[in-house]
Amino acid sequence: MQTALNALTAGFSPDEPGVIIMVHTDNGETWHSCRGMADVATRTPVTPETIFNLASVSKQFTAFSLLLLVQEGKISLSDSVLSVLPELGEYARPVTLRHLLHHTSGLKDYMDLAFARKVGFYDPLTPQETLADLVSQTEADFPPGTRHDYSNTGYFLLSQIIERVSGQSFADFARERIFAPLAMDKTFIVEQYPAPQIIATGYGKTAGQWRISESPWTHTGDGAVHSCAADLMKWGENYRTARVGGSALIQQMTETLSPQTENGTAVTDYEPYAAGLYTLQHFGELSLEHAGGWMGTSTYFIRLTKSDTTIVVLSNSEECDTETLARAAAAAFLSPAFPAVITDHWDAEYRRGEVLAESALWRLMCRTDLETGYDALWLRQPGHNRIHISAELAQQLALTPEQPVSRDEFISLAEQAGLRWQYADQFFYLTEAAEAAQKDAVIPGNVRMLTEADRDIFAQFCARNNDDDADIAGVELTHPRVTGVFAEGRLVAAASACQWEDSLLQDIGVLTDPRYRRQGFARQALLALNRVILEAGLKPQYRCQTDNISSLILAQQSGFTPFAQWDFLLSEDEEE
Repeated sequence: MQTALNALTAGFSPDEPGVIIMVHTDNGETWHSCRGMADVATRTPVTPETIFNLASVSKQFTAFSLLLLVQEGKISLSDSVLSVLPELGEYARPVTLRHLLHHTSGLKDYMDLAFARKVGFYDPLTPQETLADLVSQTEADFPPGTRHDYSNTGYFLLSQIIERVSGQSFADFARERIFAPLAMDKTFIVEQYPAPQIIATGYGKTAGQWRISESPWTHTGDGAVHSCAADLMKWGENYRTARVGGSALIQQMTETLSPQTENGTAVTDYEPYAAGLYTLQHFGELSLEHAGGWMGTSTYFIRLTKSDTTIVVLSNSEECDTETLARAAAAAFLSPAFPAVITDHWDAEYRRGEVLAESALWRLMCRTDLETGYDALWLRQPGHNRIHISAELAQQLALTPEQPVSRDEFISLAEQAGLRWQYADQFFYLTEAAEAAQKDAVIPGNVRMLTEADRDIFAQFCARNNDDDADIAGVELTHPRVTGVFAEGRLVAAASACQWEDSLLQDIGVLTDPRYRRQGFARQALLALNRVILEAGLKPQYRCQTDNISSLILAQQSGFTPFAQWDFLLSEDEEE
């Protein structure tokens, strides 16, 4: 594990702004790798005790503080924001504290309001000025609860609510109720800059040159917690021990925004956001994650709930891709054992062509044989990105091996050229352990293989589904392997598989009669098909779009583990 972390930090200069990656298991094992300077001018190196501005990683502490007050009965998540901040005005009455917590309030982003007044990042901006900006508004951007729109306004207001309800400054409340009880001695909230404590100096780049990049804005709630990697390991353990807050509160921290509104309609732009944390499944288990990015700082936090492990990446460079580093560390720690057939297929696929840029975290290659219409294909795995681009795009963007670019630089160049990524597919496979378990799975009596003799039954089944669902699922009776699930004398779910490119991978589609959904029939069809595929010496492959919540859940309920996201790039005149 140590070797893997050292490889991730090896690309950082020891004389430039730095980074620390730390991985800690609750049983006491800790690995870390540091590189670079906490302060370039004084040549102070980054260490596990170096204090960084956590930026939006701070939001989980705001949420936790609010839930402490909820637990004590001093406030309720269903309360209107006006119950504590009446000065916001009637337009905000429908907004509840739960809406603020989940980024569904519709209140305008306070940063946009500041920019409208010509206030920049380097200009002073106080909480009082921001509150006045919000009070001056007369309408929200959308009805609360109908859209997920990540906004710092909600968490800034939560810190104001915490102060009014508790009668303490947010900094004092968090210190007394969270940081001190957990012995997080190097963790605090900064309410005024420059901070009185010694913290890492923040840097950014202009025209290729490092510059100090720090803002005098004095808001709390949406950011402003400062901490070190060692302290954050103590915080991560609290998600298991519940030493502070108790187990009920910890459970509330992970209660995710519902994908449906109270009226049963879909939440627009839904994301699985809980209380200051995203609840994700990147590593085959529930993963609590959040990124932080602000002037001169970049941070990422991961808590693996099954493995009882905390991973953080902290950098005093706003250019640092801490998210990719953190997920690479998580992938190295967990190392899900996919069969070699799967990993070899994708490794071979993404070693074709000319290498234009490569590092431990990504590879950019030019291929002359990409399918017509595709400008680029991007395979995104936790901690590693592999991108194929056409020769035409390489020429258009002036990309050459002699002048390699970073991943972010490539994406920026592509966007400037009027290109955009389409909706990504999430690929799932069975790990070696899952394969072993499913080979012996018992197939229920209501599940069987479908053949050409079932043509009429299958046609009736398809007629009960709308065309869009059928097209997305891609279930075909003509595929080599098709399973069907029967209930009440009719076919209610079907799954089929066909060969993926020139490989042993079998691409799966699943479709369920709308009247029989959410009853486990799709899972029965999928598990039966997996067994049939495995018995033939082949490998099941399940994929769906990353915003298809029901399909994502089905995959993981059926034993699949996320492998990668696959996206493609099209120019505007090629978009469908």
